[in-house]
Amino acid sequence: MDGLTVARKIKAISPDTPVILLSGWGFRIRSEEVREAIDLVLTKPATYQQIRRALSQIWNRRMAITN
Repeated sequence: MDGLTVARKIKAISPDTPVILLSGWGFRIRSEEVREAIDLVLTKPATYQQIRRALSQIWNRRMAITN
């Protein structure tokens, strides 16, 4: 099962669960796929700073929704 399929299944079970896809093919993901199942895409190899920034973005989005 590929990452996009896993992301779709996660969102089907729990739509509010943030999904960050880490992929060697991240640059090939179409925007409509990202909107429906993936909150952020990181391309491998991701640096610590990129991962930290992605988690911060997800956190800030969640806080904006709940406040």
